[in-house]
Amino acid sequence: MESLKKRWDEWVISLKKNKTEASGDKDAKTKYTQIVYVIGPSGTGKSFTGDYMQSMHGYQHVDGDIPLQNMTLVPEYTEMVEKAMLKDDWAPYCSELARLTLEAAKDNDKVVLSHATKKNYYRDHVIKKLIEGGASEDHITIIQLTIDPKVKARGLYHRTARMAEQSGMTMTECCKAFMEF
Repeated sequence: MESLKKRWDEWVISLKKNKTEASGDKDAKTKYTQIVYVIGPSGTGKSFTGDYMQSMHGYQHVDGDIPLQNMTLVPEYTEMVEKAMLKDDWAPYCSELARLTLEAAKDNDKVVLSHATKKNYYRDHVIKKLIEGGASEDHITIIQLTIDPKVKARGLYHRTARMAEQSGMTMTECCKAFMEF
């Protein structure tokens, strides 16, 4: 985890240093990049919204599930995700999402970050890190998605039924296996 914090600190220092150098044009551009931050509970359509904004409106989509999806490829992500899930310490995870978003902002005028977050603290941490990394608060837009609990429960039921069927389990076995994970 220390290596991620060190990587973040080195990255922010290099961003600030590059702003004064000729190669800093891309980094300075981050200040003027429009960043849309789509948040909400799982199942509300955040990734769909990010993908839609990318395909229809030219935004670069940074999916907040990147660390989860790449745990086996990036060893630091495994530790980061475990810390978030088991110890409720989401700061490193949120910092990494901000770093990935700022990286995308170097080459894109419009970036959308989609991220499942339950607490305002996580959202605020990401925004703080975006601003520390050179993004302008005036160019950050937050979209919070919600979902009707009955619709979410129906979707969860159908997803679990599909998983149970694909794995050859009953719904009860599938739910128990998920709870043990």
